[in-house]
Amino acid sequence: MRRRQRSRSLLAVMATVVVLLILPGHIGFKLRSAAVVFVSPLWRPVVWLRSGSGKALRDFEKVERKNCEQQEVIAALEERLQQKAEALWEEGIQARVIYRSGSGWENSFWVAAGKDQIPTLEKNSRVVWGNSVVGVVDEVGARRSRVRLITDAGLTLSVRVARGDLKNASLRGHAETLLAGLDTQDKPLRDALEHFLSAADRDVGNWFLAKGEVSGTSTIRWRKKQARLRGTGFNCDRVDCQGPARDLRTGKSAGNADDVTPIIMVGDLLVTTGMDGVFPPGLSVGYVTKIAMLREGGYYHDVEATPAASRLDMLRWVTILPPLPQY
Repeated sequence: MRRRQRSRSLLAVMATVVVLLILPGHIGFKLRSAAVVFVSPLWRPVVWLRSGSGKALRDFEKVERKNCEQQEVIAALEERLQQKAEALWEEGIQARVIYRSGSGWENSFWVAAGKDQIPTLEKNSRVVWGNSVVGVVDEVGARRSRVRLITDAGLTLSVRVARGDLKNASLRGHAETLLAGLDTQDKPLRDALEHFLSAADRDVGNWFLAKGEVSGTSTIRWRKKQARLRGTGFNCDRVDCQGPARDLRTGKSAGNADDVTPIIMVGDLLVTTGMDGVFPPGLSVGYVTKIAMLREGGYYHDVEATPAASRLDMLRWVTILPPLPQY
């Protein structure tokens, strides 16, 4: 029934249109004018809605364009801030030591640096004091992180004996720090330090000798008077880009019998080799304080060393560096 009514309505409209088209000009014009007058009041709301929606659409497009422009500005600023943060991160972030447990004094401490301050901070980030190794970050929180010290028995570093300019530069740093803190009345000590500094300025070259590993000697215990490192596996039985192979006992070069240099001595500086995947080469780790007697048939030296970071047990500020990239 409804379909019939719709068909009739459609036929009536089509018939009206046909009649308007075939009528004579003056009659058709009058009828078309009357139809327009009749329909125009009904068409005005449609025109108003169309014009209003068009304006609203144009306004919306303007707002969208402004939002896009602002987002581009914000993205550019964020990129600049990220670049600055990365540059600072590459140079190192200063962090204050805030807590140290009495039972684990030589094992770890907490620093006031976390993900909130350094979003890219992660485990195995290197911790140094000047050019000396302090430890690695082994736990990262929102506002603080825990640093495992090189005096902890669970941390092992790959090191090598460095004799010459590297050792002098490390000692010169300690001497300058001591000299800056001396009283003007301590003239004999000041004179001795100044004499050492003038002598250490001379370039004598570098010798890279025995290679081995060092680790801490502290398990969970109370604070000790002096921190120590234990080293093992020190020999120089293979040639590399930094020096020839040398005899374990005599120090003779494998390629030149006249070139004789002991591969390890008390007072030698131990520096990182970069082979442990944590620290880059060339950072100061410690100074050899004792060399164990070589066992019969032994093929390496065991040593003891003291950390190169001055007064590791009294540090108040350290520098955190990003971890080495993993490939």
